Amino acid sequence: MKYLFFSLVFLYNFMSCTSTNKPASKETTKNDTVLSGNYLVTTLYGEDVTAHNLTMIFTPHTTSVQGFAGCNQYSANYTMEARTFRIGFPTATKIYCENDSTERLFFKALLEIHGVDKNKLTLLDRTEDTIVILKRL
Repeated sequence: MKYLFFSLVFLYNFMSCTSTNKPASKETTKNDTVLSGNYLVTTLYGEDVTAHNLTMIFTPHTTSVQGFAGCNQYSANYTMEARTFRIGFPTATKIYCENDSTERLFFKALLEIHGVDKNKLTLLDRTEDTIVILKRL
């Protein structure tokens, strides 16, 4: 009787562990692979911003992005679904900057991002216009 009880407990634990491990959908896996790692922002609203060294570092397992915004470091969470990619409100360090217009424009762009073109590494707004172009580092 004792062995039957332990066998049933073992079988229950084994079955519950295997039933919770659902494979990720192909879309999620594909999206996580594309937005992973370090990127340089080369273009912002059609303007070359390479000289400002704006960066985006995507970490898929925490769904977060962080980097350098031109003067301050920032971080934000993001959500990615089948056809939507959104970046939440960024938090940033508060270093005083003489000219922070690029940084303000970058933060504005982060909040307007609504999609991603995985083939061109571009971030899009609601009308699917390109607002940020990235280059993998």
